[in-house]
Formats: sequence, structure tokens, C-alpha cells
Amino acid sequence: YVQRLLSANKEALRNRAGLLFPGQAWSDQVLAVRDVRDLRRRPGVAGSWGRLCREIRDWPGASIISMEWLCVATDEQVDTIVTDLAPARVEVIFTVRDLGRTLPAAWQEYMQNQHPWSWEQFLDGVSDEDPTAQPPGRTFWAQQDLPILLQRWASRVSAAHTHVVTLPPAAASGRPRGRASRGHHPRTRRE
Repeated sequence: YVQRLLSANKEALRNRAGLLFPGQAWSDQVLAVRDVRDLRRRPGVAGSWGRLCREIRDWPGASIISMEWLCVATDEQVDTIVTDLAPARVEVIFTVRDLGRTLPAAWQEYMQNQHPWSWEQFLDGVSDEDPTAQPPGRTFWAQQDLPILLQRWASRVSAAHTHVVTLPPAAASGRPRGRASRGHHPRTRRE
């Protein structure tokens, strides 16, 4: 949802707010994150992180990269990301929502990304006494263990530059059910 809003308003963000949403399309950010995270299973991935970083460095103002796969970057990958975006100050913004909405959304995303788990297998894996014992639980909690994820990023960009935005349940937002709440994602600022 956030990426669609950013993409749809790319020119307005650039012209009115001086904010760069880099890449010709959001898919360029996806490729770049695949590259920096070494997930090179598709053509066109190699070198895409460097191209995105050059575009950000050439922009005189703030930029925003919005890609959920960044949250699970390893320590080494986070170091690379922060170093490659220098001299920009990296601000990391996690958007989080309640587990009741996260579980079905995560399962749907895994299904789209070739994970063959049924809903039952997914729930069993996630709720197992040792959720790391089964692939669904291991995958889910690697992306959802907020204290670990926050510590990984905060240890590199500082706690002052690591933020959490909690998204209220759809009913609490005053909007009809089925519409996602707005949030923000990682971005860089020029000092």
C-alpha cells in the first residue's frame, strides 16, 4: 500500500516536497534490495543497488526507499547499506501492525513468493512451541521479531534514527475495513 502511494505520487513528492522516491518504478527498489541482500535469483539484479545509491547521492534532498525485505538484512548487509548511502544520514522507520492482520498478510506474501505452505502449515509453524523448528515459523519470526530487528538497525544508525510507527486496526482508523493505514519507510536525509 505505501509503495503504491509513493509510486503514484513520485512527481509530486519530488516537485513539492523535494523528496526522491528513487528508481524508474518501485520494482527498481525491489531489484536493488535483492542485490544488496544477495538475493540474485532473477536477471537484472546485479548492480541495481549501486545504481539506486548513485541516484540517491546525486539528489540534493531526502530520499525514501520502501521495501520490507530490508528489515531482515543481516548485520553485514546493514553495514553495507549504511556505508553505501553515505554521506546521507539513514533514518529507519518500521511500520508495524497487530499480529491478527500480520499473519494473513504474511502468508499471502509468502504464497506470492513461491512458499508452498497451506494456511494450516503456516499457522502450525508460526505457533509451534519452537517456531524456528519449521520453515514457516523460522521465516515468519525472522521478519517479525521486532526487538531483534530494531537492535540490528539501531546498532548501526543509532536508536535516535530508528523509529517505529504502529498502525492502528482498520476499525480504529475511522476508515472502512479493507483499506490499509498509511505509514512511512526507511529514508535518507542529507545533513
